[in-house]
Amino acid sequence: MNSKTVRTTHYLILGFIFVAIHAFLYQKLGIKIANDSPRYLEYSDAVLRGQFFYNTHDFWYLSYILFITTAKLFTYNSLYILLLQIILSWLSIIAIYKSSFLLFKENTIAFATCIAYLSFVELSSWNFYVLTESFYCSMMCIAIYLVIRTHQNPSNKNLFSLLLTCLILFFTKPTGIAVAIAMASMLMYQYKHAILNAPKPLLIASTATLLFLGYILINKMLTTFILVENYLLGEIVYGITTLPGFPSIEILTINVDPANMTIPDKKHSPIVRNFLFFIWNPIFFLELASLKLFWFLAHCKPYYSLIHNILIAVLLYPMYLFFGISVSKNIIYK
Repeated sequence: MNSKTVRTTHYLILGFIFVAIHAFLYQKLGIKIANDSPRYLEYSDAVLRGQFFYNTHDFWYLSYILFITTAKLFTYNSLYILLLQIILSWLSIIAIYKSSFLLFKENTIAFATCIAYLSFVELSSWNFYVLTESFYCSMMCIAIYLVIRTHQNPSNKNLFSLLLTCLILFFTKPTGIAVAIAMASMLMYQYKHAILNAPKPLLIASTATLLFLGYILINKMLTTFILVENYLLGEIVYGITTLPGFPSIEILTINVDPANMTIPDKKHSPIVRNFLFFIWNPIFFLELASLKLFWFLAHCKPYYSLIHNILIAVLLYPMYLFFGISVSKNIIYK
């Protein structure tokens, strides 16, 4: 069979598996309205009333809220939100297939990549929750495809598509800023020669402008978050102190003595306040930040099952290793 026929066959098989998984999950889960769902649904109603800047905190989830609003243009039945999420999830499967094919030039490997993704059924289960996770996962898969496509063919069309997708991800949830930083780093590396050869005044002015805009944006984002107060809880995993008596609480918290700490006044802007907290309490801050980073990258947790932790170790840690090898040998940019 030629490549096009093979690809069509693969799509049909993947489509059958995709439908079977989602039929099973719908029977098991139905429509899930979780703790944060009412916030998104309420904001969506506000958008339909013309109140675009309805809530300062939830504005940073605007992409998902507009996604929900699109479904509400047809009906207020939450089932249609899930249908849109499932359709977008299928598009993300196609994006994964194309990403793998662009990297390895083999339809069989691209097919196997999609099978591996679908075999982790928990990812598909998010499609039945009215939460940002489904939308975020699907858009990340699409963004990864656009990264690879733009790297291999840096046309204006591909670059625009990538930047637009990153903007959508940026406003999907507050952690979307990590996507923006990652994309900016990649593009700066790819166009490093053009950047370094640019006129110095232009380079200085552009850098200053980006730093200034970044400062304003991050300050605005952090306005509704109480980071210093969260640090004072000593939580390594967010929210763990809300579960008193939890078996792992001692491992996932550190002792805090506010009497021996200097707390910046709330009159300062969020960035300045967090910076002062770090300067005035460096040992505590570095200890807590290091432990947060360790557990975040390790991904394993004391409260996960043994099988869950083993799967993380077997699948995730080799990825870290291969990524490190790729970067060290400059393979990732070739």
